[in-house]
Amino acid sequence: GGGLYWPNFFSPDQKGFNQPILMAYTASFGGGFSATLAAQSPGTVGASGGGTDIAGPNNTYGGQRWPDVVGQLHYKSGWGEAQVSGVLHDVNLAANGLSGANGYPPILGGNFGCGLGAVALLGSAVTCDSQHTQTGWGIDAGVKFNLPQFGAGDVIGLTGSYTKNAVWYSGIPDGMWGENGQVNGNGQPMYVADAFFNPLTNQWSNPEAWSIAAWAKHNFNPQWAISAEASYAELNWSNMGGGCNLLGFGCGIAQGIQGPLSPRSKSWIVGGAVDWNPVVNLNFEFELMYQGTTQETPSGFLGTVYNIGGPGGAVFVPGDWKGNSNGFAGRLLITRNF
Repeated sequence: GGGLYWPNFFSPDQKGFNQPILMAYTASFGGGFSATLAAQSPGTVGASGGGTDIAGPNNTYGGQRWPDVVGQLHYKSGWGEAQVSGVLHDVNLAANGLSGANGYPPILGGNFGCGLGAVALLGSAVTCDSQHTQTGWGIDAGVKFNLPQFGAGDVIGLTGSYTKNAVWYSGIPDGMWGENGQVNGNGQPMYVADAFFNPLTNQWSNPEAWSIAAWAKHNFNPQWAISAEASYAELNWSNMGGGCNLLGFGCGIAQGIQGPLSPRSKSWIVGGAVDWNPVVNLNFEFELMYQGTTQETPSGFLGTVYNIGGPGGAVFVPGDWKGNSNGFAGRLLITRNF
């Protein structure tokens, strides 16, 4: 996975920047078959990637309890290669600012605990279920075909993944420039996390995410090559009892119960690259990609709060959900090897 060039399509590759700290054993069976079992760090690895623990903006990662356990079966032959892999991923999160019976910060002179019985008007508070541990998992499979009959080095490939509570392994956080559905800050990002907590219902929501991607490269001659890439991803929140963000959206009791996280987000990326090698060890590479993202309006959504903390103060616009975004991104890379 990971695509042929810098801006990724949706794919949970662990090459280069995403390389984790790991211990692994690979057994080769002959005939092109091999299998690998690995224990991998889910945390950040310095400058080598953000890790596979995705807490989201409203949660805090609670620390590593056990590593990601990854298994892989690989086959390689003259026609190409194929692979299937799976992961078990530890989810260990705490909801920001919520512990014990305190619940939400004071609102309108009161204090929300957790769950419907904790509404300040009733003068009660229920202990918040703000600590969450769970085992997430994911599967991934891909195939690549060599096409020498069309040109030396020509390839075509297809890959896909499916995850529950292990959203990094869906490839969504790495798509395009890693902006979760935005392009250069255009639009509202998809809410990407391994789980999400709503204190008004005292429940956690769980993400189900999947992606599929395809790519091809054709070499016209040693000097010129062209590549094409395309991918599609979806993120679905299975338990929409969670998701009220008082600072990000207009929020009421009914909305808090139903949850204003988009229940279904989908995004697609298409693009390509042109390579020109005029002389040995000199390469000009131009990449251009386009991404479009659509997020369904949350059930119970009331509106959007704009200009928080800005000149003129906050403005509430009823029913104004910004669920669509799109844009281009490109790069020109010139490489000279000595």
